[in-house]
Amino acid sequence: MKESYPKKVVIIDDDPTGSQTISNLPVLTEWPVALLEKELREPGAGFFILTNSRSMPVEEAAAVNREVGENLARASRMTGKDFIVISRSDSTLRGHYPAETEALKGALKDILGHVYQCDVIMPFFGEGGRYTRDDIHWVARQGQWIPAAETEFAKDSVFGYKSSNMREWVAEKTGLDPAKVRSISLDDLRYGGPEKVYAILTQDTSTPVIVNAVTYDDVETFTRGSLQAEEEGYRFMYRTAASFVAVRTGAASKKLLTTRDIYHDKPSPEANGGLVIAGSYVNLTTQQLEKAQELERVQGIEVDVNKLIDLLNAQGYIREISQMASTEIEAGKTVVVYTTREYIKAKSLAGNLQQGTAIAYSMAEIAANVGVKPRFVLAKGGITSHVLATRAFRITRARVLGQVYPGVSVWEPDRSSALYGIPYLVFPGNVGDADTLKEVLKLMEVV
Repeated sequence: MKESYPKKVVIIDDDPTGSQTISNLPVLTEWPVALLEKELREPGAGFFILTNSRSMPVEEAAAVNREVGENLARASRMTGKDFIVISRSDSTLRGHYPAETEALKGALKDILGHVYQCDVIMPFFGEGGRYTRDDIHWVARQGQWIPAAETEFAKDSVFGYKSSNMREWVAEKTGLDPAKVRSISLDDLRYGGPEKVYAILTQDTSTPVIVNAVTYDDVETFTRGSLQAEEEGYRFMYRTAASFVAVRTGAASKKLLTTRDIYHDKPSPEANGGLVIAGSYVNLTTQQLEKAQELERVQGIEVDVNKLIDLLNAQGYIREISQMASTEIEAGKTVVVYTTREYIKAKSLAGNLQQGTAIAYSMAEIAANVGVKPRFVLAKGGITSHVLATRAFRITRARVLGQVYPGVSVWEPDRSSALYGIPYLVFPGNVGDADTLKEVLKLMEVV
C-alpha cells in the first residue's frame, strides 16, 4: 500500500505485541488528551496506544477503551485531524470482543458523532501462521494447519472458545445468529477484487464482516476495497491481528533487524549480559525456555509462583531473585527469569486475570530491582511485556525499530524511560518454534 494516508491510523492494542509487523511507528503506554493531540499533529502514518486491556476483567477493559475513545475524540476535535481506528487483538482469538469495540464506538459517536457501519474482523497473521480460509481460522504448526479451536489457545482460562468457524465464533461471543454474520471469502478477494470488498462492506446492514486471508496479497486487496468505501464516508471498526496493521499503515517492516541495526555498534564481548523475563505459560514458551538454557552464556532462574502469591514474604523473595540476576548479568551472562511452569488456576475468570496480573507485577519488580544495566531486555508474553515496560522501566513512549525475528519486535524507548539506550524486545508467548528464543538470544548476545 502507499506509505501515507490522509487520515492517521490509531491502533488501540490490548497488549504490546501488535507492533510485531511494523517499523518506525511510535507506541504510547499513556493516553492523556495533550499527548494524543501531539501525536495526531506529528507526521507519519499512525501510532499505537497500548492499553493492556487483555489482562483486565471485561468491565475494566471496556471502561479503558471508552476512556481512550473519549480522549482520542477530544484530541481530534482540538486538532481538526480525523483518524481511522484499529482495535488490534490476538491472532489466536483471545480478547474482550465485542466489549472493547462497542466501548470505542460509543465514545466516538457520543463526542464526534462517528457512526460505524460494522465491525470488520480479520485475525490473519502471516508471520505467525494464522490463516482464515472458508471462514475457518487455522494455526499452522510444523507444516500442519490446525483449527484454532483445537489448539491450546482455545482452552485459555479466560478467553476460551469452542468454534474455529469465524461466523460461529462471532455468534459465540455476541449471541448473533451465525447465518447473519457476513464474510468476505478468498474468491471474493481474488476474483471480485476491491470492488467486491466495497460491495460487501457497504451493504445496508450493521452485522460484523469476517475477512478470509492466507496471504498479504489478500490483505492488500481487502484494504483497497475498504479504502474505497472510507473515501465515500463509511467508517468501519477494525478488529484485527497485526498483519492488517502493517498493510493499512504502510509501515510494514521490509527486513529483519541485524545486530548492527539494534546496537548501532557491536557491543564488546565483556559487556554485561541481557535480561529475559518470561511470564507466558503456553507450552511453546516452555519449550523455548528449555532450548534457550542450552546456551553456555545463558543462566536460568526459576521463580516460584507460590512465593510471589504469598504477600507476607514476597518482597524478600523478589530481592533475592533480583540480586541473583544482577550477579549473573554483571558476569556477562544473559539471565532468563521465568515462572514455574505449572499454571495455578484461581476460582474464577476474574481471579485468573487478577492472579496473572499480580504475578506480572512481581516479575516487573524483580526486573526493576536488578542493580546493573543489562545489554538488552527481552519480555516474553503480552501482559508481561506491558507491565515490564510501564512499571519496571517507566516507558511512556517508544519507537518500534522493527523485528529481530518474524513477530518479535525491538523497541527504542524514549529518553524519559529508565531503559533509554537499551533495546527492549517484545516476544509474544505464541510466536516461533522451540528454537526461536535461543536463536534470538544468540543474535542479541553476538555469540
